[in-house]
Amino acid sequence: MLCVALAILCSCFESTPILLFLNKRDLFTTKIQKVEIAAQPAFQDYDGKPNDFEDGVRYFEEKFTSQNTNGQVGYIGVFSD
Repeated sequence: MLCVALAILCSCFESTPILLFLNKRDLFTTKIQKVEIAAQPAFQDYDGKPNDFEDGVRYFEEKFTSQNTNGQVGYIGVFSD
């Protein structure tokens, strides 16, 4: 679902800067302790450590930025608790 949403979002706003706001760090940290990212069908390509916050965030940042095919739009990542 995330991949489809990102593809649609990027195609509709090809030249619009996008801000990826990742909030709820504590919830994400708790969730990846219980459920592995790679165990989810949409994220089977995840190859980071199963319960690692930094690897998980890096994966989702890369997943997000990989949708930018024209190379003109920058990326800003914002993290909060």
